[in-house]
Amino acid sequence: MNMAIEQPTVKPFTLSIEGLGKFNRREGDIYWAGIKNNPLLLQLNKAIVEELRNSGFTIESKEYKPHLTLGRKVVLNDAFDIKEFEKTIPPMEMNVNRVSLMKSERIGGKLVYTEIYHCDLTLLGKSPT
Repeated sequence: MNMAIEQPTVKPFTLSIEGLGKFNRREGDIYWAGIKNNPLLLQLNKAIVEELRNSGFTIESKEYKPHLTLGRKVVLNDAFDIKEFEKTIPPMEMNVNRVSLMKSERIGGKLVYTEIYHCDLTLLGKSPT
């Protein structure tokens, strides 16, 4: 796929991981770790969505909920208490210096992710230290 996407003007940033949650599914839930509200991530998401729409892609208009998927088709026993488990997870952060646009598709019954575009944020103009 050849896409003419303008490079975003976002410098590398840090994300804070906080909270656990799930998306309910019939075949088993999707569990995720939440991402603390981050203005740079929201700005980047907005710019990417706008650029994709301008390039002719149809983008869902539902609220953006940044998260890290931990497991799919998860079925836990009834005694599992997600709030108690969440208390055992230490604070975590991750540095973001590259953004990838991924295509997800089912191949042979398995979900496969393929990078179709990326942008290294570290290559953008750096602010003085």
